[in-house]
Amino acid sequence: MTYYGRVAGGTSAQPDFTLIGLPDTQYYTSGLNGGTPAMFDTQTSWIVSNRASRNIAAVVHLGDCVENGDNGGNPIEWQRGDHSMSIIEDPSTTLLAQGIPYGMCVGNHDQTPNGDASGTTTLYNQYFGSARFSGRAYYGGHYGSNNDNHYELFSASGMDFIIVFIEFDPTANPAVLSWADNVLTTYSNRRAIVASHYLIDAGNPGPFGTQGQAIYNALKGHANLFLMLCGHVVTPEGRRADTFNGHTIYTCLSDYQERPHGGDGWLRIYEFSPAHSVIRVRTYSPTLNLFEADADSSSQFTLPYDMGAGSAFQALGTASVASGANASVTWPNLAAGTAYDWYAVVSDGTKSTTGPTWRFTTAASGGGGSGNLVANGGFESGISGWTGYGSAFLTQGTEGHTGTRSLSLKGPSATTDFGCDDTPNAVTTVAKNGAIYRFSAWVKSPANKGKVGLKVFESLGSTQQGGTANSPQVTLTSSWQQLSYDYTVRTAGTTLSLRINDHPAAKSETFLVDDVSVTLVSAPAAGATLAGAEAPPAVSDLASAGLTFSAVVAPNPLLRDGVLDFTITRAGFARADLFDASGRRVQKLMDEPSLPAGRHQTAIGARGGEPLPSGMYFYRLETAEGSLHGRFVVIQ
Repeated sequence: MTYYGRVAGGTSAQPDFTLIGLPDTQYYTSGLNGGTPAMFDTQTSWIVSNRASRNIAAVVHLGDCVENGDNGGNPIEWQRGDHSMSIIEDPSTTLLAQGIPYGMCVGNHDQTPNGDASGTTTLYNQYFGSARFSGRAYYGGHYGSNNDNHYELFSASGMDFIIVFIEFDPTANPAVLSWADNVLTTYSNRRAIVASHYLIDAGNPGPFGTQGQAIYNALKGHANLFLMLCGHVVTPEGRRADTFNGHTIYTCLSDYQERPHGGDGWLRIYEFSPAHSVIRVRTYSPTLNLFEADADSSSQFTLPYDMGAGSAFQALGTASVASGANASVTWPNLAAGTAYDWYAVVSDGTKSTTGPTWRFTTAASGGGGSGNLVANGGFESGISGWTGYGSAFLTQGTEGHTGTRSLSLKGPSATTDFGCDDTPNAVTTVAKNGAIYRFSAWVKSPANKGKVGLKVFESLGSTQQGGTANSPQVTLTSSWQQLSYDYTVRTAGTTLSLRINDHPAAKSETFLVDDVSVTLVSAPAAGATLAGAEAPPAVSDLASAGLTFSAVVAPNPLLRDGVLDFTITRAGFARADLFDASGRRVQKLMDEPSLPAGRHQTAIGARGGEPLPSGMYFYRLETAEGSLHGRFVVIQ
């Protein structure tokens, strides 16, 4: 296992922008397998309609525009493709003089004979040759005498990009690869993307095909190359991440032609977020007006990609360990109060897997955490500062976890949620974005068996930031049990509020609370986890963010702790359980009778108690609008 690290780069204030991937459209242009030309038109019309709102900067057609290549000279399929693609070229609807920048891969079905790069692409070049693009500012040029291999240039959010389109060729023509190598050298100042019809097969990591491996080997030395896109493989989705000399190249596969109706119009949305240094990948069908969110995250995932001014990653060291064992390296000479990024590449000598990028901040000089920010967390002198909700009746209890007093709560004569709030705020002004606060409380009940958990709310004025954070729940017993949750701040200058919530098993349930605390956690040491993922949007941003019913564990792999981050579009109950590889339930993550529509999260691992042992785990999320399942890996 090789570790890479660097001083964290600053984020960019530039706006988000979008790249669209159009997978194999052959059944739309040919009218086969239930596909229709109208589905292709709907895809490109949707792109135009969303160009401004999504800041769509470029479009990549991933090849197999048609089913039958030169088709004995019959151009009907190409005429349909021409009509669909011309929609994104129209200055009157795109409000761009040359339309939306785009390019088209040559797929095996675009060639005659099928899959023969030494054959002909006469109709492809008649309809999408260099003559069509010549004179457009975004068109860079081509290899040889036709447009089978070409490149496009575009800019977005203050960054310059190049996309190199490489023709389908199982022999991986060395001359074409040399041309592509020279193009990336010439444009080394641009962030580089490669598009080719067939690069990898399905899976995560999806194995390279012969041409894909050759392309990667030929171009991996270019530090500006970060993304490769492909279609072709009818098992519809796959991706991989490969690291060479400290920079990571992502390869993503999408191809939906074997779905009903020739593909049902599914396409790929790549949302670049410079402010968060991530690429959010989503799968959407304008035909069905649906987003897809598979439980295994194959159709909805996030790729870390630095769009700030960060320095290059440097190798920190290598640790050789047996499978399943822990690995570590020492990162010396870290500066106090400084943010660092790191990731690890695991290799068995043949294949390698690149983990997520983590961020942590070292302690300031003389560092350390703060004292308890809860004014009255021990209840020895009363219950001031606490209010009930859900018709809870609060009194001072006559026993304590420490000391001789506690907070006693009695619920209503119904099995509806109740609890207490630290009023008005447990934290009046947060330290900074990314700061971690640890919320903790001890609970017990003389007889009842309800489930109790912590809820954390972050607010800017009267507006809640993101969703409500939920700790894992405990089932009340006659012994004291600790609830704990580490909350990472989304926005500087906000307030944090704490609620202790009981989902009762009986009417008029009672329980005790003691030793409530909120502390600013001291900065983690090197290798500890401080997630660098983007903050979830506020609930009010649900529609504009294009979010749908979905769930994902982040980070994955999970090194110490993380969250189940999920979005519901319908208010109602939410239950989540965690299972090990044998199917045994190892943790009840949450059991909420009612949550508002929006984005929420609940803790996994050390954030909610003891760290999980290394291994594969599965979650099951059940909500009012359905259930989702997924898996993740824990590496300790």
